[in-house]
Amino acid sequence: MSDGPPIAPLAYQRKEAAAALGVSVDTFDRHIRPHLRCVYVGDTRLWPVSELERWLAQAAAIPVVCVPHTKRPRTVDAAGGMAQGASTP
Repeated sequence: MSDGPPIAPLAYQRKEAAAALGVSVDTFDRHIRPHLRCVYVGDTRLWPVSELERWLAQAAAIPVVCVPHTKRPRTVDAAGGMAQGASTP
């Protein structure tokens, strides 16, 4: 090991990837991991930081609005209305 500055990882294992996104491993597995490409190194799977950043930017670009009296966000279409198939309570 050198005495220089710490080197930022280029990829994370599963628990680290979840922690980097600020979610639980279960949430990562259910909602995020299916949308990510990974790298296999032997039996180890790694998720590149650039892939996590790509997913985050893409997910942030989808506007959502919270409808009163519900915790579930609804997707908004380009015109600012409720997306096709979305309903209000």
